[in-house]
Parts: sequence; structure tokens; C-alpha cells
Amino acid sequence: YKKLTRLSFSTKIMDCLESGAAVLAIADEQQAGLSYLKRNNIGLTITDLKEIESFLKQLANDSNQIVRVSQRAYDFCVKEHAREKISKKIKRDFEYYCSFEKRID
Repeated sequence: YKKLTRLSFSTKIMDCLESGAAVLAIADEQQAGLSYLKRNNIGLTITDLKEIESFLKQLANDSNQIVRVSQRAYDFCVKEHAREKISKKIKRDFEYYCSFEKRID
């Protein structure tokens, strides 16, 4: 099951990040959504179920961590996921792949 879902990326992650809510992901290290959060330092992540209790205790002792992560995530989304920026990326990808097909013909 892990291998089947490792490239799965829930759009709910982006919805939560853009809302300003902190995201806590509990998943396998190779799961795409968790990897994205870790790589961009925009979420709280747990990869070992045995770590949940200690992680939550740490979070309870430093509630400002939630605020810091939420703000980083929101700022990241505003910068990297703005509609205009995404539209340009999609257009660029379509142009690239359309030109690739022409080269094959």
C-alpha cells in the first residue's frame, strides 16, 4: 500500500496551508505530501508512529511552534502557489510538451 500511494498528493494540504492552518502529516517518509512539507519546511511531520506522543508533548510545550510553522507555510503558499505563478508554470509545461510532440513527428 505504501508504494501505491507514495506519489499521491492531497490537494487538501494546499487548502490547509493557504488557510493559515498548521498541517500535521503522519505518513511514511516517502509519501509525496509529507516529503513536500518537509522539503519546504512548511509543516509538522511524523514518520514513526511511536513518536506521536513525544511530538505532541513537545508541541504542547512550545505552542508558538504552530504559529511559526503556520506563518512559514502561508508565506510559502502566497509566494509559490499564487494563481499567476501556477498558470505560468502550466503554460510553460504545455508549450514544452507540445514542442516535444512536434519534434517527434
